[in-house]
Amino acid sequence: MKKKSIKLISLFAVSAAFGFSLQASDNQLARTLVEKGLLTETEAKAATSGNKMSVKPASVSVAAGSPQTQMLTFSGLLQTQYTFATVRDRNPGTRNPSNNNNFLIPHARLGLKADLPNDWSGYIDIDVGSAATNAGPVANVIEQMYIKKSFEMANVSAAYQKVPFGYEFMTNVSKIKPIYRSIVTQYFTAPAVPAGVGGSTLTGAVFTGSTSNVGFGGRHLGAYADGKYEGFGWTVAITNGYQGLGNPSATNRNELGYYGGVSYEGEWEEFMFAAGINIGYQPEGNTGWINSITKNSVFGFNPYATVNWQDFRVMVELLGASIQKGRLPTTAQAVAGTAPKTATPYGITVTPSYMFNEEWEGVFRFAYLDSDQRGINIANTMFNTPTTNVPAAGSTGAGQAANLYREAATFYLGVNYYIMGNDVKLSAGYEYGKFIKLYNATAATTAGTPAASFSKRKAYAHNVSLRLQLLM
Repeated sequence: MKKKSIKLISLFAVSAAFGFSLQASDNQLARTLVEKGLLTETEAKAATSGNKMSVKPASVSVAAGSPQTQMLTFSGLLQTQYTFATVRDRNPGTRNPSNNNNFLIPHARLGLKADLPNDWSGYIDIDVGSAATNAGPVANVIEQMYIKKSFEMANVSAAYQKVPFGYEFMTNVSKIKPIYRSIVTQYFTAPAVPAGVGGSTLTGAVFTGSTSNVGFGGRHLGAYADGKYEGFGWTVAITNGYQGLGNPSATNRNELGYYGGVSYEGEWEEFMFAAGINIGYQPEGNTGWINSITKNSVFGFNPYATVNWQDFRVMVELLGASIQKGRLPTTAQAVAGTAPKTATPYGITVTPSYMFNEEWEGVFRFAYLDSDQRGINIANTMFNTPTTNVPAAGSTGAGQAANLYREAATFYLGVNYYIMGNDVKLSAGYEYGKFIKLYNATAATTAGTPAASFSKRKAYAHNVSLRLQLLM
């Protein structure tokens, strides 16, 4: 489409947007445009059918800076939310943290896509929401960005986007059934080492890091390719070995990461189903977490399946990883400065939902996570929960460093009210979480003192949320 055609469509779109209609007098305008070669006979008839022209918002185009741009498409997502969350740490000498009782803007996104000739396209999606990650404010406001070339059987792009790992994580946040993602998804996809944190230290302290998340999935900058043929789908990615847009260090995590996935979608009688598996490998995926200059790799795997039958839907997925030197160190390892052992954490998420009618939907989710002695932080996995790293009652000193638990399970129960389909949706939900086997992080690092280990101590978390969503 030429730029003059874009401007013409824009003129019609503006007329429609401001409530103007093209009446009979515009038939002459249409004929003049045909004579000038700006419209075809078919386009003129369509534009003046019934002596009136209407333009749907989805077809509105505007003139772009580049004369090669054929169409610009805007999109947006607004989510506002109220949350009350509390954690009760059942550990002697540890004070319960203050409740979180606040309003949030989890996501405020604006996207822009440009379509160019020969199947080239570009896209950028900005998210300035205060809780775009479960851990808190976003480190990077870019949700996704790509330059893409589409072929008949595949798409190839240079992009900053989600790598293929975690079905719930790959699903757009506006379309997941619960209000927010599970502890399993957060544990494997949220950053293992937040910005400004150097990781854990094995010499002189048992653990000094602020999170134990695996950080294997998430958003990475790199090269992506995907395709689909008769129900079969595939995707591959070669990316930076760390999340985010910036290089975190000149001495570690510089090896590239590799991801891939295959899937199949089909139907059988009244059933619609999809299944697939994603895998990935980061040669230095755990290097930053243990603050090391030696390579410490992570291999991840993620099988999943979904089934739809009439008004019932269920999603099941497993996320797991093999993490070199991924366990929390024992006292002996901390004293000697030796490396901990390989950790193989895994988590299971099951999310059934049922549409009672066209407007009301019930949702349940069960999530179980075993860190295999890597540790689980409540605030970094369960949405908007307060941190339990607080001083003991009557003390001004530090509390349990990071408060890491070995296992966790959560139960979510909620309801979605589709006011205007998924475009305007109101959701309410309650989640209960149980975290068990606290890591004894305060154990001294000299001989003859209590060993660093996982105890029988536990904590309970509760989250009540109400979210309103609007898609643009």
